[in-house]
Amino acid sequence: MLKPLRFLLLLTFWYAFLPGSQGQSPGDFLQLDLNFTNGSLLDASPNMTVGTGVNLSSAIGVEGEANSAFQFNGTTSFIDLGTDNRGITNQLTMSAWVKTTSLKRQVVLAKYDVNDDAGYSLSVQEGLASMEGRDGSGFFHQILLDNYLINDDRWHHIIGIIDQNHWRLYVDCQLVNELITTTEAPLLTTTDSLTIGKLSVPNNDNDSRFFDGQIDNVKLYNTALRVEQLPLISDYSCADCEMDLNAGLIAYYPLDGDGLDQSGNELHGTVGGALPTQNQLGEEERAMRFDGVDDYILVANNDLLNFGTGEFAVSLWAQSDNPSNGPQMLIQKGVSGNIEVNPHFFIRLNDFLTPLQVMGTVTDGYPPASSIGIQNSPFADRNWHHIVFQRTATYLELWVDGELAASEADTQFRNVSGSGNLIIGAQNPWDFGGNYPYIHSHLNGRLDEIRIYNRALCGDDILALGDMVSRTEPLPLEVGEVKLYPNPVSDWLTIQLDFKQRQRTRLRLIDLNGRILWQEQWQGSREQLRKNLADLPAGMYTLQLYLTDHQLLRGYRFVKL
Repeated sequence: MLKPLRFLLLLTFWYAFLPGSQGQSPGDFLQLDLNFTNGSLLDASPNMTVGTGVNLSSAIGVEGEANSAFQFNGTTSFIDLGTDNRGITNQLTMSAWVKTTSLKRQVVLAKYDVNDDAGYSLSVQEGLASMEGRDGSGFFHQILLDNYLINDDRWHHIIGIIDQNHWRLYVDCQLVNELITTTEAPLLTTTDSLTIGKLSVPNNDNDSRFFDGQIDNVKLYNTALRVEQLPLISDYSCADCEMDLNAGLIAYYPLDGDGLDQSGNELHGTVGGALPTQNQLGEEERAMRFDGVDDYILVANNDLLNFGTGEFAVSLWAQSDNPSNGPQMLIQKGVSGNIEVNPHFFIRLNDFLTPLQVMGTVTDGYPPASSIGIQNSPFADRNWHHIVFQRTATYLELWVDGELAASEADTQFRNVSGSGNLIIGAQNPWDFGGNYPYIHSHLNGRLDEIRIYNRALCGDDILALGDMVSRTEPLPLEVGEVKLYPNPVSDWLTIQLDFKQRQRTRLRLIDLNGRILWQEQWQGSREQLRKNLADLPAGMYTLQLYLTDHQLLRGYRFVKL
């Protein structure tokens, strides 16, 4: 699955870790800049290298301008940029725009040689973005983007970052996967050429992995750019989106024993049979239980809930007592039916013929609807899970427990505005003459913390919403238990360590930019740490617990207000 930023952590003393690019612009580290304007292969970086192109054809670029990108034929096309390592040692950032329909394994940018046990590359493998390389350790490293195909004949932006032993892969400005290696001083330099459209030298199977499609705006930096710098290298893929859980909030149902809307818009729901119950933390009357027979919460139609063809997002926590039974509607806005045109959207567990499924759907009333979903539903474990279903400018996205589980291009801009009510825990009656002229598809389980937005959420928003209720999975029995509270936190964070026996352990705290803020090691069995975080900027942070042999035991994300 796509993994939106996974941030690492540790704790002993407070210190700031500032990467080399701190306080400087990306341009200060630019080593390659090919925008292919008017078919030019001139490097616009200070190096001013002129590439050698082989069997290239001009193409319309990501900006929509003719002769500003190149078409690679998949068999012989490539660009050679010479053997200079461009000041790269153990940090780099590589960036490129690609457009392809191919399922082959194909290289976008490479300076890599398996025989040197060194180098790096960006590629597309079976439609998935990938970053690969070797660092002198004798191991091949690869980061793949699961379940998010980019071979859809649309432009996509890929960024690969290596910061010593921390490798990160971004697609369309979203962190989709990362890797922590054991090589803190990687060897990335090679004597082979930097190439676009193929491997620097053929691999052991004599395969150059030629690219089949279009490439534009290729950049290379000899530093690891920070998260906030990424929009500076792409005006097209990185939306200006800062975490703000109140921005665009249309309705907020904490479900603390009632159906009241706490957003300020007074879109209150009428409870039909659902009863107060425990939430994820075991707190009484802080969620609502639905019996799977006739329970629901009904909110009258309101124009604030009609998003037309625009963006929207629904975030909720859910738990199912009968996860294979279906369908079970979590939330729906609008009316189903086959007589009138009835726009609507919904999140549902299971289909009539497909158990153990999570799906989100939008429709303007004209079939077929646009739906995305996943099989092997996580709700099979009968535990709580966080779901976000949203429509961005061009995509439908389904997030499960902080990971982008499914995404699909949706450029039909279906108008979801209609006269139907919003219903929670069940499905609205079909229109007159439909198969179900009554409320049906009831949830057998619990719901909590429902939020509806008139915008698409950023990855940081989704991570924060998933952590607003602090969930902690048990550590191995031989380790014990770790708790941190409050979450969210504004000043003092308490970290409660309770181990079964004396352990040599380590904690790390790292911010969104990957900087280690503080770290601590200790040997003990029970301890309470209090850290004053008042001076930390608002945002998402993660605390990770390690054994001293570098074995990661557990990560704990929290929100700093």
